[in-house]
Amino acid sequence: MTDDNRSMTEILFKAIRDTTVIYNKNNYPNLKKNDYEVLGPLFRNIKHSVKFNIELNHPNIKIENIPPKIVFVTFLKQVHNIDLEKDELDLILKNIKEFV
Repeated sequence: MTDDNRSMTEILFKAIRDTTVIYNKNNYPNLKKNDYEVLGPLFRNIKHSVKFNIELNHPNIKIENIPPKIVFVTFLKQVHNIDLEKDELDLILKNIKEFV
């Protein structure tokens, strides 16, 4: 289990790092909860980063054990100091569908 925890932590940090790099390269202004045109591609990047990192580096981990939605919430909190309530997250996910 310790190896799985380490793997999930690596996946989390890699997805956050990848998404932070992409966000910074695009010179976006301060991220806001209702900026769906920016949040959508960021969420899409997180999904791809988690999926590919599992496939390439951690095939013993199931994506259900580290869902991209949780990584997205962690990214928003750690990188942008944005706290989300469950209803706020649901609203964001609903509104970014066209961008994902």
